[in-house]
Amino acid sequence: MGKITAQLQQDGVMINDLDLLGFLAAAGDISDFSVVNKFGQNNDLNSSTFEDVWDGGGLYSYPADGTAPITKVDSSSASDTNTVEVQGLDIDGNLVVQTATLTGTTPVTLTTPLWRVFRMKNNSDTDYVGTVQCVNDADDATYAQIAIGNNQTLMALYTIPAGKTGYLVHGSAAISDNNRAVAASGRFLARPYGGVFQLKETFGLSDASPYQHKYYLPFKATEKTDIRVQCKGDANGVVVNATFAILLRDN
Repeated sequence: MGKITAQLQQDGVMINDLDLLGFLAAAGDISDFSVVNKFGQNNDLNSSTFEDVWDGGGLYSYPADGTAPITKVDSSSASDTNTVEVQGLDIDGNLVVQTATLTGTTPVTLTTPLWRVFRMKNNSDTDYVGTVQCVNDADDATYAQIAIGNNQTLMALYTIPAGKTGYLVHGSAAISDNNRAVAASGRFLARPYGGVFQLKETFGLSDASPYQHKYYLPFKATEKTDIRVQCKGDANGVVVNATFAILLRDN
């Protein structure tokens, strides 16, 4: 750590201890730490209730604790026969990263059923033609989706894996450029395992005021804690995006 710090200073880079820790964790230079960056977008907020900032729109539905109903992936296009990487947690909260080969609109069973899913991405060399979804085949509920042209989910939500503690170090949100004449309200919520969602922070958004917050005293989240960002527009149809960064430490 000392050599890297000295080199940064020599290069004229001003960096505080928290930034340095995040940099080293992202670089893989600290064995007990890693970094998770989450980002999401909701393309159609309403003005009456809060919605989660994810590309599925509306309120995100969390499976019950002690279950793993997330079992299938499929596409809206029969042309999609390439692969998809699915990142989530198994029934015990352990991190699982798995790859499935799509068979168009026919659902494909995941190798490991999931309790949570918080990211999917195209790990092939071909763009998807349709919308790729991760679903509960029993009732067709959608837990993650990749919109056409993105090749990646947009989900401002995360669950701390078992065996790790998370520290929320940064958050941001903004209204999309084509919605700059409107405003929105936002909030961060967290739910410890077996508990209920608790409000952790509120923020406002306008055409001249995006939200940016660096947590110099990071919010601590124990294993299996759900973290989500929600927003509500002052008019229907507001488009908003949000991001947050979590420093993970092995327990």
